[in-house]
Parts: sequence; C-alpha cells; structure tokens
Amino acid sequence: MDLRLALRGLAERLREDIPEQVDRGLARMREEAPGFFVRDDDPDFVELYRQSYRQHLRVVYAGFESRRPLEEQEPLGLAAEEARLSANFGISLSDVLQTYRIGQRLIVEEMIGIVESTIEDAETRASVLRTSSRWLFHYNDWVTQRVTETYENERDLLMRDRDRRRRQLVRDLLDGETVEASQLGYELERQHLAVVAWGQNAERAVLALRGATGLALLAISGTYPTSWGWLGGAEIGGRQLKAIRDAALPEGARIALGEPEGGIDGFRLSHRQALSAYRIARDTRAPVTAYADVILLALTLQDPELARNFVSRELGPLIEPNERSTLLRETLTAYFAAGENAASAAAVLGVHDRTVLYRLRSIEDRIGHPISARRDEIAVALRLAELMMAD
Repeated sequence: MDLRLALRGLAERLREDIPEQVDRGLARMREEAPGFFVRDDDPDFVELYRQSYRQHLRVVYAGFESRRPLEEQEPLGLAAEEARLSANFGISLSDVLQTYRIGQRLIVEEMIGIVESTIEDAETRASVLRTSSRWLFHYNDWVTQRVTETYENERDLLMRDRDRRRRQLVRDLLDGETVEASQLGYELERQHLAVVAWGQNAERAVLALRGATGLALLAISGTYPTSWGWLGGAEIGGRQLKAIRDAALPEGARIALGEPEGGIDGFRLSHRQALSAYRIARDTRAPVTAYADVILLALTLQDPELARNFVSRELGPLIEPNERSTLLRETLTAYFAAGENAASAAAVLGVHDRTVLYRLRSIEDRIGHPISARRDEIAVALRLAELMMAD
C-alpha cells in the first residue's frame, strides 16, 4: 500500500472518533493530572479546554497527511487561551504540560490500534507508525513550547499587575486610607515588623526573612532601589529578631528594620522606622540595621543641614580632613566605647595609657571645653561625622 494513502486512511479513521477520544482523554487526564481540573466549577473554562483538545487532535491528524510546515497548520488560538486562563486560575504549568503528555500517549495508543487492525503489510505498518509518530512528537514539542511561552508571559503580566495593585493598596494604607485586609492578603490587626531591603537580590532577601522567622509576609516593590516588606504575627519578640539577624541573606543584599508595632497604626509606624534606619544604613556596610540601634542618629538626621551644623558645632576642628584629626576621633570613639576608661581604650588602640590621656587633653583643647561637659552630644556627633564622611 502507498504510504501516503495509508497515512490518509489513518487520519480519516482517527477523525471519525474525535468526540469519543476527547471524552476518554479527559477522563484519563482527571486521573493522572487532577491539578489541571481544579476550576471545573467554571463552565466557560471547561468548554474551552474541551474545544482546545478537539482542535489539538484535528491539527495532529491533519499533519499525518499534509507536508505543510507547522506554522501553516490551523492556528492554536484555543491552546493559547487555555494557557492564559490556566495561569490566571493558578493552575501550575507542570499540570498544563502533563495533559499534553497524556494526550500524546493516548494518540499513540489510538494509532497503534488502528494501524494493526487495518494494514496487513508489516513494512507498511512500520512505515506508517514511524512517520506518524515522528510528526506527532515534533508537533507536541512545538505546541508545548508555545504553550509554555504563553503561560509564562501571562504569569509575568499577572505578577506585575498584582504587584502594582498591591503596591497601590499599601501606599493608600500608608497615607492613612482604609484598606481591607482581604484585598492585601495580609492580616492587619496584629504585630508588624517592617523591612526595607536594597542591593543585589533585595526581593529575595525580604522573602528569606519569612523562612527564617516563620512569620506571615507582605512584600512589595518599594521606591527604587528598595523592596519593602512587613512580617506579621500575634507577637514578635526577641526570638524572631535574633532569627532575622542570623538569617543568611542573599549575596549583596542588606536590610533595615523597624520596631515591632501593633495594628494598622503600627503597620505605618514600623515602616517609617525602617525607612529611617535605611537612611542611616545605606551609608554603612552593615548587613542588618535595626531602628533601635540607630534611633538617635535617625532623629538627628531628619534635617541634614542642621545635622551638619551640629557636627561642626560639637567637634570643631576634629572634623578637619587630616591624619591628626582622624586619629583624635578614633581615640575619642574608643574612649566612649570603653565606658570612658582610658586604660581600656588604650588596650583597644594598642597604645600606652598616657598616650590616650594626652590625646584626650588635646581634644579638649581643640573643642574648648571638657569632654564630660557634652559627652552625649559629642558621641552622637562622632557617629554622624562617620556617616557624613562615608557619604
């Protein structure tokens, strides 16, 4: 028998049975890929995937007797729409592709049954099965690639769209407007710990904190180059804060934290605190900066011009850009860190006690009054000066 005639006969026999093949195929798919059928409560989606399956079979069988390129076969609009809706419904791509693999296997079974019962010549049977199978596998690779591209494009669009909606809801909430927790997918009547992340892998850093703490998470894209997050729970205490500090952040990522605060007002307040900590931390190298650790600096830096004036007023010539001034600032910082104990400061600096005492007298001569007279102000000014010089 002529191969072309045999392939045409196979295609005609297969087309006669398409409605029954669809029923049998969907029944098998429900058994082997139940995740695809989670939205069978939507009659439009059910009708769509049934029609898509019929179209799929028609294109495959037409290809058995046609030599046209794949791109010239019947348009796959239904398969594309099925992929887009699947992405919208949250059906996984693996479940979508599993239905195609099952369909492919069922077509092979149908082909074998028809060929063995209708073609007597063994050589012709082998040629028909070889030719039709080659086309079927080639087609299935082609269509699943396009279905995958359509699905992933739709998912990316959805994620961006959802993120835009969520960002707007969060900004409305931060601006004092009323927002339903159900719209955010995050409970507002509990404690919140706000996070601002930046650097490489900022989004992944925020997500990593959920795994480290076990707390609920609301995450959005923040003002460039930041990502924002809120960790939520009935109570956020020392255990969770320690887990955050010990968390293995992605390479290049850094985070700033607010304080645990309660309710909607706490949601807003903790975020303001995290932003204040971020303004300090972005000029340092610390991977984690908590608002509690920099609160005094954060409050002082609300007005940069006043902050610079404050540093100049308190430190005077100690902020001059020369080696001697740098040495005196380092000595003063070590002195404060040692609890104003000159011997302990000397041990840290690796110098003699008398050297520290001499430097302290030199500092007092330069600023014009005893260090003890404005101890707190000088300590803050030193930290501010370090940040400003790093900027």
